[in-house]
Amino acid sequence: MVFPARGGRDGPPLQARFGAPKHVCVDAEDNVYIADDVNRAIRKYDPGAHTVSTVLGRGRGNPAVELSHPHGVCFEQGKLAVVDTGNNRILRLE
Repeated sequence: MVFPARGGRDGPPLQARFGAPKHVCVDAEDNVYIADDVNRAIRKYDPGAHTVSTVLGRGRGNPAVELSHPHGVCFEQGKLAVVDTGNNRILRLE
């Protein structure tokens, strides 16, 4: 079995690359959020658009937020919560 190479590329699912996905959650619109540890980012798979994008970290989303080893994500009451273990914090994003 051949596994795709690691990386941080956004795009169509079969072309997108992840560093080390740790945890996933799904929002009310069936978008899938992925904590990508090695890339220090939160990624989103949009099944309607059939694409993977970076929504937080690596200069995306709120550029003031720098993630360090995000390991968990949860979507609750319309807000995304991120467990950022490298910074010893939990973020709740609007």
